[in-house]
Amino acid sequence: MTLAPSGQERTPLDAAFLATKNAALAATISFIIRSKAGKERADVIWEQFEAAAPAMAAVGRTQFEQSGVALIGTIRKDGSPRISCVEPCILDGVLYLGMMWQSRKALDLLQDPRLVLHNTICTSTGDEVEFSLCGRASEIRDPEVRRRYRSERTEWQEPHFHLFSLDIESASLIEYGSGEQAVSVWPLGKAFKRPYG
Repeated sequence: MTLAPSGQERTPLDAAFLATKNAALAATISFIIRSKAGKERADVIWEQFEAAAPAMAAVGRTQFEQSGVALIGTIRKDGSPRISCVEPCILDGVLYLGMMWQSRKALDLLQDPRLVLHNTICTSTGDEVEFSLCGRASEIRDPEVRRRYRSERTEWQEPHFHLFSLDIESASLIEYGSGEQAVSVWPLGKAFKRPYG
């Protein structure tokens, strides 16, 4: 049995995370939070992901900023999936998701924080990349954070909007070229190619 710096038993996720090329960064993430299922996991904000996987994060940031819109997958109350549009905003090292007050996707996240975020794809030519994040949303109620977000991104007025930050659990990047998909997965550190077409 191995112990994390905090003295807690290290989980398989900890081991996988520490096995990446960025073990030094992973070791500094000492705070642990509980998932809805009760299992421990690392809580990673955007700036930590960016430090751990800079090339992948750079592509993701470009994709989000280029279109200003992403697709978000949430879970309805009955357990079925929902896909919506959302405007991602990376601000002060945190990835924020702002949503209209009482929108369906916001209500989904309030009852189940799990989500997937995917850049928008407009063609089938293979000229675009696919970037996705899986994680959990945390509702932001801090007045100063909300004020800072509004000053940068929206004309919404308090209290008539929802604001969430994204705790990143995994990320993937798919690039196309020469009849192959180049796939990268974080934090497992996997990278492989597979043919398509």
